[in-house]
Amino acid sequence: MRSALLVGSLLLVGALGLVAGAAFSEDDPPMGEQELWAWMMEKGQPGERHQALAALCGTWDVDATFYMESGEMKSKGRATHAMVLGGRFLKMDYAGDMGGATFEGTGYLGFNNVRGEYESFWIDGMASHFSVMRGAPGEAAGTVTVLGEWQGPGTMRLPQKWVWTLPVEGKARLQMYSRRSAEGEWLLEMDLKYSAK
Repeated sequence: MRSALLVGSLLLVGALGLVAGAAFSEDDPPMGEQELWAWMMEKGQPGERHQALAALCGTWDVDATFYMESGEMKSKGRATHAMVLGGRFLKMDYAGDMGGATFEGTGYLGFNNVRGEYESFWIDGMASHFSVMRGAPGEAAGTVTVLGEWQGPGTMRLPQKWVWTLPVEGKARLQMYSRRSAEGEWLLEMDLKYSAK
């Protein structure tokens, strides 16, 4: 434990040295090491948007519907969510089935105080890539929206949008959309309805 803390401290000090010595634009105010440290501590604190994500904590039964050209496919799963690292990130674990096959995934959702936007990444047992998404707050009250893209064969890139509806009376929802072109309409591909255990 002590060695891990020492390594972490050395990494942070090294990062401070790199950032403090980095080139700033003329618009950036000069910042010494102590000021930079204070800024990092301030921006690293969880706030209201992190507290809002905590509403998704707990164990959930999930009814999922997948919309495909061939029709709908139903699936059931179990999700377990918990805030980690001092309430800064929501860790999401999911286990269920998809088309008769076992499906497992895990991801994180948080709010970046520096960028002023939500950030998320997801990995699962059906892909070899990270799904990395970002989104500014404010699309609708009680929701969290993040945007990214899905990489298909060749040069195919499909814009993605995930919309979390935060819990009300033990019910939450995650809707996943994609569009076939940069300016096309958003098409609902997955609708996951969460019921608190």
